[in-house]
Amino acid sequence: MQHFSHWRLNAKLMKKRETQTPRGEPVWWQSWEFYLIALLAVGLRLYRIDTAQYMTDQNTFYQMAHDALAHGLWPISANRASTGPLIPPLFVYVMMIPSAITSNPVAGNILMALCNIAAVLLTYIFVRRYYGRLAGAISALLYATAVNVIIFSRDIWQPDLLPLFVIVLLFMLFRGVVDGKRYWFLPAILLIGAMYQFHSTAIYLLAPLLVAVILAYKMIRWRELPLAAFGLLLLFAPYIYLERHDQYTDIRQLLRLAGQPSLFNSDALNFYHVFVQSFVLNPLHQRADTHLIPSNEHSILLTTPLRFIAQFTLPESWLMDVLLVGGIATVIALILWSGRFREQGGVPGWWKALLASPQRKGLILLLVWQGMILVMLRHPASVFIYIHYLTYLLPGPFILIGVLLATVMKLAQWRWPSRERLVRYGLYVGVGLIVGLQ
Repeated sequence: MQHFSHWRLNAKLMKKRETQTPRGEPVWWQSWEFYLIALLAVGLRLYRIDTAQYMTDQNTFYQMAHDALAHGLWPISANRASTGPLIPPLFVYVMMIPSAITSNPVAGNILMALCNIAAVLLTYIFVRRYYGRLAGAISALLYATAVNVIIFSRDIWQPDLLPLFVIVLLFMLFRGVVDGKRYWFLPAILLIGAMYQFHSTAIYLLAPLLVAVILAYKMIRWRELPLAAFGLLLLFAPYIYLERHDQYTDIRQLLRLAGQPSLFNSDALNFYHVFVQSFVLNPLHQRADTHLIPSNEHSILLTTPLRFIAQFTLPESWLMDVLLVGGIATVIALILWSGRFREQGGVPGWWKALLASPQRKGLILLLVWQGMILVMLRHPASVFIYIHYLTYLLPGPFILIGVLLATVMKLAQWRWPSRERLVRYGLYVGVGLIVGLQ
């Protein structure tokens, strides 16, 4: 009993030490880098927003939202997905906000840009809270300036809303798993339900939710379960009404699609690393439309003095790939080897140490979230993987890179204290060059 009490005391001390803000460090709104990140996110997402992509899907969504208000209609579905079924109407309801102000669809682009600006700022706040100021600044700076992310930050398109909802979901999951607080489960369930209406790939977010339930089941109150069921029923009520009157045609079609023979290919992995690269078009995947805008002979990278630095984009993209792989490896290493109790050995000791370490439990959530890319390697043969299917993984790659570089900084402080300043400023210069090139 005494040994168990001692273990619980150590767990509480470790939890407090891992989650508290370092003394003397300003809060996020008093930090200068927050405003630099905000300036980059706002400028890159709002500048010439009238040039954002506007194709059939974008027109349909905004037209439906406008007609709903102009003619007193209540949409019970959106358009059809590429796989055939009708899409639930939540995104149309979101577009009713700008369409209530103006019929100009640029207002819809502005709303989407503002939502993704908020996603960048929340990424900084989230990563800084749980992994430190340096990790937060690096993650948000890279996320704010990544060109392939910016392309999916301005369109009137449902997948573009996922990053904002995902980062809010992470706050909820970490509230229960890392902070050990209650009332995280109900918001998490409703957030995933909303994201599923934006794009069906959000179903993969049930995996980190399940892990959170295992690690923080004591923080769930039984009354949250019926409330979650009622909330989902209310959220999907218009779509359920449609399906009931349509003899559940779309649901049967989804079931038939899921039952088709599957194939294994690397399309998802090929697209995953595109988010962190400076290339607009993925050179590894030419057979299908990527919904991205390729460069041509009129590109400013060829016709302006920018051509002198364009040669560095390929090495930078290789470097970002290395950093992304290094971030994944770092998270795995921190989960497996950090924070052990010396007096406890073997698998039971490792498990107890894991449960006593909020930081490691949070890293497990990040790893499971990003690990869903491996599940996507196998999919029905009739379904093609596009890059926008992976927006539910944002801003994960940039968080992993931020954790990696912050860990390198900590190792330098521990192993080479005399060279700590050299490593720090070298890190600042390297990240600055990547951000500038992006």
